[in-house]
Amino acid sequence: MAEGDNPEQEHTGEVPEVHVRLVLPLLVPIIAFLFALLLIYGLSRVFLELNETSIGDVTMATPAALGVSLFILFAAWQMASNRTMQQWQVAMIASVAVAALTGGAIWAAVHDEGEAEVLANGDAQRRRPQGRRWLRAQSPSA
Repeated sequence: MAEGDNPEQEHTGEVPEVHVRLVLPLLVPIIAFLFALLLIYGLSRVFLELNETSIGDVTMATPAALGVSLFILFAAWQMASNRTMQQWQVAMIASVAVAALTGGAIWAAVHDEGEAEVLANGDAQRRRPQGRRWLRAQSPSA
């Protein structure tokens, strides 16, 4: 009889270990991919909104992209230079990234300068933001 053929041998608990060993390597890349998609989508919304704001010839998306790339380079340098990073260091890098992305996304969602509306004669007229028009329509004095 072979070693594994003993029917009286109880179940040794190897099944949870197999599930963990199978599921974890599948979930980590999927979660990383979904996080990357969320990050790319969030940054694209922020950059598209910042592209409308400019100072001189430079749109604000350019300095923001430069800041994001410098942060990524700094975080990668920090992680590569420290063989054993403490948990608070990783948490600080992650919290700065999440706070910046969340703040930029909130600003992009709330910020509304109004859009140019082309009239029949070809002139462009700035429309008021929707939020202010709604407030004016709801006020009893208007």
